[in-house]
Amino acid sequence: MASIFSFFVYFVGQMADFLRELSNPEHGADTASTIIFGVLYRILPHFEIFDIRESILKDNFVPWNLIGNVTGQAIIYVVIILMIGYLFFNEREV
Repeated sequence: MASIFSFFVYFVGQMADFLRELSNPEHGADTASTIIFGVLYRILPHFEIFDIRESILKDNFVPWNLIGNVTGQAIIYVVIILMIGYLFFNEREV
């Protein structure tokens, strides 16, 4: 169950821009889908920011502030996941 959930979060995190496009009313989205996909876009992590492969492969300079932002957001994601895990498993006996 944990691996399925992890794959789901990773997959949806990679598709965050697609969720933003689905919630765009200019593309014909109705009010309900705009709200639902907008909330999902804001709640789920955006993993596309961690993808710097193209810059590295093209031998482009990756600025230090980008590396700092990515590292900071990774730390925030880890802290949030650890807090959620703590809340779920706080009272559970082993």
